[in-house]
Amino acid sequence: MSRELLGQFGLFNEPLARTKVCFNCKKRLNADQFYKYKNKLSSYCIECKKAYFSVYSKDNKNSLNRKAQEKISTDEGMVKALYNSIKNKGKKYLKKIKEGKIDLTEKQIKQFYECKVTYEELLEIWKEQQKKYGMHCPLSGQIMTLLRKNNGKRGPGNAYSNTVSIDRLDPNLCYEKRNIIFIANEVNLRKNKVYYTDCVKIIELHKERFPERFK
Repeated sequence: MSRELLGQFGLFNEPLARTKVCFNCKKRLNADQFYKYKNKLSSYCIECKKAYFSVYSKDNKNSLNRKAQEKISTDEGMVKALYNSIKNKGKKYLKKIKEGKIDLTEKQIKQFYECKVTYEELLEIWKEQQKKYGMHCPLSGQIMTLLRKNNGKRGPGNAYSNTVSIDRLDPNLCYEKRNIIFIANEVNLRKNKVYYTDCVKIIELHKERFPERFK
């Protein structure tokens, strides 16, 4: 029996030793051409899987979009989407560094964008904020919503002006428990990278020029 055939039974550790026949295209391919689920290879090869989901997504666009909207319009679904977004943010920036698209070091990416909370911890932060502010934005006071635009997009994008978004209170610090806040999307965009030192200076100038506000 050949080494390749024996590889199907996991007798070799080399990634190319194991092969499998795709249920769809009937081609015998190396194991790295299949998705892996709980140490088992998918029945379809990666290319066939992608082709299948491409057709399935087009044929079921409205249904999938509705389910995505329903899921993200719950506390758990909203927090999960925002958690995935901040969890992947550092990876995206690291990729941009390698491509020469941004002028930051890996150390700075870790300092600013590392996610130091779990999904469960982030959900608890949201629940604690709700106890204190309800659905009001802690910065603007406006009523926030979990709803998003029904335009087929997934994840935390496609937000309304008052859709809940996640932000770092101090952009010089990463996503750690004490630095995470949930605020309205438009407030997040407006705040952008306002540093703590900026806030202090702004207040000082306000006191100087509008002293009546502080009486």
